[in-house]
Amino acid sequence: MGPQILTFEVAVSTGENAARLAKIAASKDDWELVVGKWQQAIAQMQQVPASHASYATAQSKLQEYQANLAAAQQQSSQL
Repeated sequence: MGPQILTFEVAVSTGENAARLAKIAASKDDWELVVGKWQQAIAQMQQVPASHASYATAQSKLQEYQANLAAAQQQSSQL
């Protein structure tokens, strides 16, 4: 269990945290926090190396997170 596994697990955890926050976000500040969390999760997921056992999953999550980021940015801009 080296830092590579930690990177993937941390990114997934950050993404889950962002998703939880998005469910309860109500204000512009809330949505800006959600946007920041998705950006953080994306940055972490991008650091998962191709040699990692979960690389394919990471790439799939990356697309999912980018779509979620776009949705959160849209919500934020509407408030």
